[in-house]
Amino acid sequence: MDWQDSAIVLSARRHGETSAVVRALTAERGVHAGLVKGGFSKRQRANIEPGNRVHAKWRGR
Repeated sequence: MDWQDSAIVLSARRHGETSAVVRALTAERGVHAGLVKGGFSKRQRANIEPGNRVHAKWRGR
């Protein structure tokens, strides 16, 4: 299952050293949670703050 949608970040919590589990509210599919590898790295940390608008790309098996 692959999809893309615009979303608003609801929450982000650490998973391991630099990864994050992010909950996002999407326009077409509601609330979804997903793993963002490197989400808490210095470069990506500002992107996953709650309230930010992002472009979500979901890939699942």
